[in-house]
Amino acid sequence: MPRNRRAYVRHLLLDGGILKVVKVWYQMHHQPTTFPYTLSLTMCVKDEGRYLKEWIEYYLLQGVEHFYLYNNNGTDNSQDILAPYIQSGLVTWHEYPGYKKQKEIYNHAIDTYKNETKWMGFVDADEFIVPMQDPDLKTALLRYQGASQVLVRWILFGSSGHKTYTDGLVIERFKYRSAGVSETPKCLLNPRSVVYMVVHSAVVLGKTVNEQGMPVPDTHTGPITADILRCHHYVVKSLEEYLRKKNRWKVEQEQQGQQVYHVVDDTYFTQHDQNDVKDDTMDRFVPLLRERV
Repeated sequence: MPRNRRAYVRHLLLDGGILKVVKVWYQMHHQPTTFPYTLSLTMCVKDEGRYLKEWIEYYLLQGVEHFYLYNNNGTDNSQDILAPYIQSGLVTWHEYPGYKKQKEIYNHAIDTYKNETKWMGFVDADEFIVPMQDPDLKTALLRYQGASQVLVRWILFGSSGHKTYTDGLVIERFKYRSAGVSETPKCLLNPRSVVYMVVHSAVVLGKTVNEQGMPVPDTHTGPITADILRCHHYVVKSLEEYLRKKNRWKVEQEQQGQQVYHVVDDTYFTQHDQNDVKDDTMDRFVPLLRERV
């Protein structure tokens, strides 16, 4: 969502399209009262196979009932790993090739599945939304009845000093994080309220709230807190895992004929390798998650 109200209105009416706004308004006033799923997640995925089972099983513990996963140029064994979930109907799997497709993928999910799910979240394979005061995420969403969009802030986790990949859960291997809360949000939203997605959040009709349930006019309006919901972002993991991700970014940019951006420089690792505070928040989920993974 744009940073200020004037920009928000401009994006809503011009970029979103007046006809789209009218359509969304109609959808919100004629939306179903019951849904096949209360909570689902959408993810654009590429070569994240080694992490997917933990990610799926974690969110099943959080009350997620369905997953819309889009393979964007991935070539690893992700689909094989997810085969039992796909066959059971828990995961809807799409092949969606091309470059710079994340927004397009998110909007495809909204347009296609908006009436299947009451809430839809948008997270990556290295992001784990954590309920801080409720037993699971599905229960936490009861706090936000009537909201069109809930913003959940990132907390960045560093390498915890790990140089190489080791077996074990991501949420168990990395326990050191930044001292502060990032302004960057992820979102959980009513997909019928969305005019269009802008990756980390959406332009919506209706009320956007922060994790405290306070209405906010834009994504960067405070207070920036993470006391009820937070998104743990395991952005670099170990140095070895970061280098693997870095090479993937580099190859993709070269395939597009683009200059390799600074994001693949090792300064990205040092900037995001934040290990200021030990955080055991995820320990309560580890024993059951180990059994399932």
